Amino acid sequence: MVSASEDDLEVFIVAHDPSIIEQLEAAQHFSTLPNYRYILVGSSDRYASSDFRLPAKCIVAQLLPCNIEEHKNLLTYTAWYAIAKNRLANTKFVSILEYDVDVDPVFHQRTLRALQEGHRIAGYVPFPLTHPQYLYATTWFSDSLEQVYDIDAEALVDRHLSVGGADLWTATTNLSMRLDDLEDFVDWFLPLSRVFRDDPVGAHVHERCVPIYCMIRGIENFYIPDLLQHYQKLSHGARVKTLKEAQKLTHAIRRSRESGS
Repeated sequence: MVSASEDDLEVFIVAHDPSIIEQLEAAQHFSTLPNYRYILVGSSDRYASSDFRLPAKCIVAQLLPCNIEEHKNLLTYTAWYAIAKNRLANTKFVSILEYDVDVDPVFHQRTLRALQEGHRIAGYVPFPLTHPQYLYATTWFSDSLEQVYDIDAEALVDRHLSVGGADLWTATTNLSMRLDDLEDFVDWFLPLSRVFRDDPVGAHVHERCVPIYCMIRGIENFYIPDLLQHYQKLSHGARVKTLKEAQKLTHAIRRSRESGS
């Protein structure tokens, strides 16, 4: 039985392979969560066939009235879009998690408490904004922000840090937030996604844009450590630059700026 307070938060677990969902359910992997559903992303005719069956708590994004499943490279963002545009949540708050996570038994309780206390967005895997892989692991991140919104991502981060902002971001798309903030972010990010949606590396712009969105909206990120472990199995195949590659690009950009070229 879900209590009235627990009804304020629904958890959506994103997966792109139906067999993964079947395995997770068989193992009761998320049984400590009182209120969760799966959302299956990734365009495939198999999902729409009449003889295809998934657990009742699984939503197939491709079958929803509003979906962008034809853009398979956007990965988790397609789930965020589906949740927001189809009004799938009947709660004030939502958690959107990737399938390859372990959650602490008190995940739901502590997340809900943080959101009810006024923290608008909560993350679980804090990572430095100043790490080279934040700004430079995919060029689509800074390029799309500049093209669409005339935002200089590096300058914005520098200003954020100069006024005492935390040198942190959530290095995954495992996040919890107010439903109205999810809906606003989805609308804000959609024009950006059109710039890179045909490139597999564009999949990783999504999580990098969350702190940018928070900076321009005046939202302070909140982090709850030790509630979630993300294994980042990357079974979808998308990748960004390695640390070594990102560091090399960082140094090249800095040398270029110092030389005035």
